[in-house]
Parts: sequence; structure tokens; C-alpha cells
Amino acid sequence: MVITPVAPTVAAQRLELALQNSRPCRPNHPNGDCPTEQQNQSHQGSDSRPGVGRGTAGDVTLKSGATLGGTGTIGNLADTDTLIENGGRLTAGTVEGGVPVGGNLGTLTFKGDLTLQSSTSIWLVDLVAGTNADRVNVGGLLTLNNATLNIKFGGTFALNQVYTIATHGSGLNGTFAGLVDGDFVDPGNLYRINYGSGPSGAITLTAVPEPGTLGFLGLALAGFVTRRIRRRRAAVAAVSQIQE
Repeated sequence: MVITPVAPTVAAQRLELALQNSRPCRPNHPNGDCPTEQQNQSHQGSDSRPGVGRGTAGDVTLKSGATLGGTGTIGNLADTDTLIENGGRLTAGTVEGGVPVGGNLGTLTFKGDLTLQSSTSIWLVDLVAGTNADRVNVGGLLTLNNATLNIKFGGTFALNQVYTIATHGSGLNGTFAGLVDGDFVDPGNLYRINYGSGPSGAITLTAVPEPGTLGFLGLALAGFVTRRIRRRRAAVAAVSQIQE
């Protein structure tokens, strides 16, 4: 099945329905001729009609400019593999205008392998601090190929909380662009990435600021407490003057 910008945003539930209705072509069956390349092209982007994946063995290819997002399961068999081509966008949540919608978290599951083609393949994540984050579960092998990780942060920072953004059942190949294990993923140096190892691993983000950032947060908190104490003292003094 090929998804093109003809249908730029595809919900996981609709894609799952299309794949469940797909079946391999049967060249020797009178009603099961394999579709020609032209016929396949005519179905590109039509993700909700029965038979869209016919002749593709259930595999999914997301083309440049298209977005695959939402909560659901991609594929009804363990050998249903998905490719996010250059310029394609993947997310487990809700996307509007190419960016995650804050707070609309989701879980997207792939039965087979998931491959992002290059650094121009984009993985979008919505992280609500103190709550959770968008999550992608891959039953097979997850291949990143230096894909771009784009995270939208929200919520209230919670020290030491761990957010799982992906799991991989058969292992992991590669990393996100510019991010090795243990790197900070945000400009404020608040979240470290860990890729896990071996089968049944997970990619996580942990709220562990570097010492300098943690010291800054401590100073900010101390300043907040000091201001509250000063206000309280001023209020008490004002009450005392009125009573006198």
C-alpha cells in the first residue's frame, strides 16, 4: 500500500481497515488478477477503501509530504512492514499543520518492521511533562537511519520521570540525527535519550537535567520561595498597621 500527499494525513484506524481488507493477488485465479502498475498508482492515497493494499502483500509505504498518525495498529500480520520515505512524517498522536497537537497523546503499533529512510524522514512526538508521551510500538525491527526527531514539550517538568517514545521487538538499527545514546534532546538540556539494547528494547526520554541546568532550576525555585515569603511578611505588616 502506498500513501501519497493525495491523502496527506492518514489515521491509523482507517489504514488498519484498509490493510485488513487487502489480500495478495492470485494470477491463476479468474477473479484474482494482479493489478497493473497503473492500477496501483490510481489507488495511491485512497487509504479507506477495501482492497487498497491488494497485490502489495500488506506492506505500507509513506511518501514525501504525507503524515501517518493516530492511535491504532498497522498491519494484521507480523510480516507487514512499513517504510517512511524521505519527507514523510510519523507520529503516534494528532497532527495539525505538520506539528503535534499538544496533549493529544496516542499509541501507534506496527506488527512488522518499521524503517525511516533518512534524516528527512520526520518522527514527531508530543511530550506532556508529568504525564506521558506519544508512543510507537514496533513488533519487528526498528531502523532509524538518522531520521529527524521533533519533540513538542508541554506540561510541568517532573524530575527523573521516564517517557517511553518507542519499543522495538526485534532490535534497533541506527539512531536519530545528531543524537547518540545519553544526549540531551532539547535546547534546555532537560531530557536525555536512551535507545535501549537488544530485542524487546525501548527508546526513552528521561528528565535528568545536566548539573548547570539543575542548579539554575534550584535558583529559580529558591527565588520563587523568597518572593512568597516577602509577600507574606508584607501582608502581615499591613494587617498590624491597620490594627494599631
